Formats: sequence, C-alpha cells, structure tokens
Amino acid sequence: MPTTSDNYIEKALSEIDVPFLGRNMLSAGAVYEPTADGSELKIALKLGFYLGADQAAIEADLAAAVRTATGNPATVSISSEVVGHTVQGTLTPLEGVKNLSLIHI
Repeated sequence: MPTTSDNYIEKALSEIDVPFLGRNMLSAGAVYEPTADGSELKIALKLGFYLGADQAAIEADLAAAVRTATGNPATVSISSEVVGHTVQGTLTPLEGVKNLSLIHI
C-alpha cells in the first residue's frame, strides 16, 4: 500500500502534462524516490526522456502541487536516463548507431 506522500506525489504527477507527449507524467513512466528532510519532502524524479526547456517549470509545478496537498515544503529534481534497447524481431542494427530517438511533433 502506498504511503500518504506517495499518494500525493502520484496525484500531482497525474495532473502535470508533458507538453510534447500529450500525456501526464505518471502515464509517461516517471519513476520517483521521495525522501523526507524534517518537514520538507524531497522528490527525485527519473524519466526515460529529456524534458529540455520544460524541465524547470515542471519541477516547480510538481513541488507546488505536493506543497499544496501536504502543507509542507517540497523540492523536486528531475533527471533523464535514455537507455538503449535491442532491435526488435528480425530487424538488423544499424552499424555505428548507438541510440536513436524519434519524436513526432
């Protein structure tokens, strides 16, 4: 069963959209690790994609949502880790290509 802070974090993640995905942070696969420092909640968020210029605004929005829900200060830090995967099925890897990300806008 999730803790109360997990419930607040998940609710906030489900309400914050990733502008270029058209999905919220939770459904986009955000993984979070909350820690408490006194009354302050610190949230380390890891994504499988880069947020670019939207990162600072999303960190601030998430911190504000958690602060509003709990009444306690919250800080958020977001990191990105894009992991390479093996090619699917009968496809052959492209020689010299380590990682390829395509974003359709």
